[in-house]
Amino acid sequence: MKYSARVAQILELVSKLILQRHDRALEPQIVKQVSGDRARSLWARPEVERARRRTEVRREPFSPTTQSHGLRSRSQPKGVLKSVLVTLVLSCGTASSVMAQGPVDAEQTFVSMLTNATLEGTWAPVQQGRLGDEHGGDSYRIARVEKSPEGKWSVFYVFTMRDRTVEFPIPIDVKFAGDAAVMILDNVRAGRGNANWSARVMFHEDVYVGRWWETGNPEHGGTIAGTVVRDGEDGQPEATAATDDSNKLYELRIYTTNDGKLPALHTRFRDHTMRLFEKHGMENIVYWSVAEAARGEAEIAGNQLVYIIAHKNEAVREASWNAFVNDPQWQRVAAESERDGKILAEPPRSILMKATDFSEVIKPNRDSDAAPRLFELRQYNDGPDRVPGTVDRFASGEKNLFTKHGMETVSFWRATDDSAFIYLLAHKDRETARESWQGFFPDFRQFMEEYRSRTRAQATQSGQQRRRGGGSEVRYLVPTDYSPLK
Repeated sequence: MKYSARVAQILELVSKLILQRHDRALEPQIVKQVSGDRARSLWARPEVERARRRTEVRREPFSPTTQSHGLRSRSQPKGVLKSVLVTLVLSCGTASSVMAQGPVDAEQTFVSMLTNATLEGTWAPVQQGRLGDEHGGDSYRIARVEKSPEGKWSVFYVFTMRDRTVEFPIPIDVKFAGDAAVMILDNVRAGRGNANWSARVMFHEDVYVGRWWETGNPEHGGTIAGTVVRDGEDGQPEATAATDDSNKLYELRIYTTNDGKLPALHTRFRDHTMRLFEKHGMENIVYWSVAEAARGEAEIAGNQLVYIIAHKNEAVREASWNAFVNDPQWQRVAAESERDGKILAEPPRSILMKATDFSEVIKPNRDSDAAPRLFELRQYNDGPDRVPGTVDRFASGEKNLFTKHGMETVSFWRATDDSAFIYLLAHKDRETARESWQGFFPDFRQFMEEYRSRTRAQATQSGQQRRRGGGSEVRYLVPTDYSPLK
């Protein structure tokens, strides 16, 4: 479908939805058709302006300047057009207006959509009723949207000024039409010169489309359209806190399904859950099927999904999960996926983990042409008394023995409650893993003799005694087709 036709259809849909929702909204006959390479103005005629004044709550003009706040688009031409598109996109990051509050679930969905997000899309000028050439490369960072106790909303736009990253709040209005949010930006000063700008932009399920124009001169404006991409999705820069491996909170989760339901669980994660995780600020790390189960789990290995996600911290994790389970999209997906029966046989198991100081940074390789590896996830349930010693032992040289014998060390973690030490290795295949371990153990025994001789005196002086841990869990895992790490 051509760009102009797509914009026309969506704008016409928005106008109809608003007409249904607001009994003092715009008259349908003033919305013109758009087709081919021609784009007719929406909300541009005088009678529309008068209707808008009657039905909308007005704000006082807000006047950030390019010079003082650095609000400048990277991809636009020069002058005012370049400046207004930045402000226009900022308008996409709001929620409800004072007059037209949306449903609570719609507001929550919108807030989640624009948390740590980037708007990526295209723009095109509209002059004398004609749609000009489409230009790509629009990209704008949004940190978050917030609602004040008084019910007013702000979007925090991220930009760089004098080598510093700045979050700049912009006040906006919005009206909800069903599950779509129509953003309203009125008479805002942006960029050089004395012109003010206005815009109307619709958001729906990670897609935005709309129109911007110079206030008082509707013929000087254009259209925009694109998608919302959140941290961790393809092509999206990750936030600083999320890329600092030492600050991440990792979460290991194990799902066990009812017999025959694992394919349905894979489909739900592949088509929906992963995207919703990212929507709510969770980073997808790796997803596996079980090739060889932990001791005592052989009978359910064919019904298990094991995966790791990451959060910025525990507070963000709690907020992310709360937003996820209350997301209407997730509730709809969950209900539809279990139409033929419940998927999970038991509640998921979860362990919160922090990377050790000697752990490597996990780098996704989804697009690599290399063959998927066989992963080995080892969990030593040593408890709080022994986990610190286990971590020290690995840091003192045991970790290097894996590399010496051909095993790839992917990452090392300790549970946040020190109940377990968990680490991840990678092999070419099961036979290669077996050969690597056979070569490992002679060197390991020698290493342990030397390590114990160094630490025995210290343990005796401190009164520490070796205690039996809670056993170990070893799983051999195969990446799923949708896993970011292969």
